[in-house]
Amino acid sequence: MSVGPPWAVLAPGTPAWIEKRARVALRLGEEEEEGDEPGEFEFEIVRGSGHYHAIIGMPSDVGAEGTIAEFLSLECQEPVYSILGSEPAVDGWDPALVDSYRRGVREHLHVDPHDLARFLGCPFPEPPGMEEPLYPFKTVALVEGIPVQEALRALEESAKPEGFPSPQESLRIAETPRGLLLASGALQLAGAHLGLAELLPRATVYEVTTTPDLDPFFVRMYHGEGMGEFAHPLDATFEPPTLSEIKGERLPERILAALGIPPEWFQQ
Repeated sequence: MSVGPPWAVLAPGTPAWIEKRARVALRLGEEEEEGDEPGEFEFEIVRGSGHYHAIIGMPSDVGAEGTIAEFLSLECQEPVYSILGSEPAVDGWDPALVDSYRRGVREHLHVDPHDLARFLGCPFPEPPGMEEPLYPFKTVALVEGIPVQEALRALEESAKPEGFPSPQESLRIAETPRGLLLASGALQLAGAHLGLAELLPRATVYEVTTTPDLDPFFVRMYHGEGMGEFAHPLDATFEPPTLSEIKGERLPERILAALGIPPEWFQQ
């Protein structure tokens, strides 16, 4: 599993132009106004293979990504993307925050930042000395309570504005008697299922994150604006889970059976 930078901006243009305008956005460059204090922001430009290039920032400067992306978007025809990187979490990884800016207007995106960067031709460099995670976690989601075709249409519609491949081509998808199953395929699952929870408030979305051995085992349940959490064993999380069972079951194997999720979907 890849680790993203603390923050990044993906922008079109030449690397030199992007760097110059980013410094202007942060009041670091030649266009600083008289009396301004010199800025202390640090970042580097990582060249892409196409029209987009990445600005990679430092942890101490989190927050600069939005300022730069909004500023550059006022001068670009194509969208500019800001990314606030993810951090390790007990049950896998917290998702990164990805926003697109078009003429200064921000829109939150439910996409994996690494997939977005690769799609634009400017993948992030891997940090040196990365170790394999202690647990090979994988996430599978079930979208229940609405017709499968309605969920598929919502997935397709959410992918179109950003020009991403069809979810049916990039994700692992299966129709089951319980609903629609989603998992990583050619692209990471990222927040696709969370986007459906927001777009389809009548749906109930179960997010199951576990290892091939089903230990530890985590479930998040989303319905409308509500969310509940389940963990097995109970001491696998720092915070006490809010749910004591899923569909009346407490054991991982029985919960998967109740949700209609094949255990082999968690094999790496």
